[in-house]
Amino acid sequence: MNDLQIGTISIADNNDLGNSGVTMRQVNYLATYDDHTHLEGFILINDNDFAAMSMNDVKVQIQKSIVTNLGGTVTK
Repeated sequence: MNDLQIGTISIADNNDLGNSGVTMRQVNYLATYDDHTHLEGFILINDNDFAAMSMNDVKVQIQKSIVTNLGGTVTK
């Protein structure tokens, strides 16, 4: 089984992405498997939700996004 390690998380403040005028945070990530292949991408989180999150919550959101993007299903 492959181990995926999220190694880098960077957070940017995106004021009004042009959709609905809602302030969002762009959370960029870089994750690496044991064989040195990697995934990189970003997720958007509403600024109000982001303010209430811990870094662990942000990491969980990234993990859910990766699983979903790779065709998996996230259960609670």
